[in-house]
Amino acid sequence: MTRRCTGTLIALNHARHVIPSSTLPDIVQALVISIVRYCMSVYGSCSSTQIQRVHKIINFSARVVSGRRKYDRISDVVQRLGWLTACQLVEYHTICAVHSAITTGQPQYIHDTIGPPANQRHNHDTRRANRLTVTRMRTDAGRRRLSYRGALMLNDSHADIGDRQFRANLKRHLLSR
Repeated sequence: MTRRCTGTLIALNHARHVIPSSTLPDIVQALVISIVRYCMSVYGSCSSTQIQRVHKIINFSARVVSGRRKYDRISDVVQRLGWLTACQLVEYHTICAVHSAITTGQPQYIHDTIGPPANQRHNHDTRRANRLTVTRMRTDAGRRRLSYRGALMLNDSHADIGDRQFRANLKRHLLSR
């Protein structure tokens, strides 16, 4: 993925002067960021070194769009474009996958591993009644599982699962942090 995205970005960087500046963000979004977003399900449980590779691709994409040089600050451009950072993308896609598994019940193997909210286990009205039950994991491999990470992230995001604008509100919440 890194090689493919880098090659595309180098080609776009060379052709940047020919492409209208108003369409360049859309082209980068379609050719590069879409690949990064598609691969987030794989990169979600990886090491920080692999996340750093994704982060560099996102920054390189912003440099191509903005025309900034290699050592110039780029975080303001990423924010202006409304793109999520690599860590935010991992969190966004993890929460969306868990949300989808909870609301639709598909895929079944993920839905079955996510604990129900506390208010479904008992009738007490508590402060954490709507939070998902997180099973105890003893190993690091267990903590990297989608059902564990996703339940923790969804609980920490304080997002309303039943909201129709769930994904848009989640993205707004991640960008505001």
